[in-house]
Amino acid sequence: MISKEEYDLIRGSWIKAMTRSESLGAIFYGKLFARYPHLRELFKVSKEEQARKLTFVLTIVFTKLNKMGDIENEVNGLALRHIRYGVKPSHFHIFGKVLLDTLSIVLEEEWTNEYRSVWEKMYTIISDAMVKAIKEEEDLTGIMS
Repeated sequence: MISKEEYDLIRGSWIKAMTRSESLGAIFYGKLFARYPHLRELFKVSKEEQARKLTFVLTIVFTKLNKMGDIENEVNGLALRHIRYGVKPSHFHIFGKVLLDTLSIVLEEEWTNEYRSVWEKMYTIISDAMVKAIKEEEDLTGIMS
């Protein structure tokens, strides 16, 4: 669970990052596709549209992060959509690493070890919940990742 102090750190850094939201999405997908070109096939819309989706979804998640009970349905729905896109549980580590690298670039000198630590914790909580939902759906439908 995220403490109030951790939530405040994430929220504050996200607000700062959102002032640069266009570059955040461009940097994220630029890094993702440069490092993992095979993942480009998972994305059917333009990088610009995908960048907008990324910032929108992350904003929704962060506004509810301090109320995990309220976010559970959102995370499950997000996980199920990602199954349809072809996302596998193994991709979440990749996305998390690229997200943290992107935030360090976007926030520049404001990015601290404290921010990295709390973002890693938050991302782990959310990605673990999504992976769990994906695996439960796979178990129900017999689809394997």
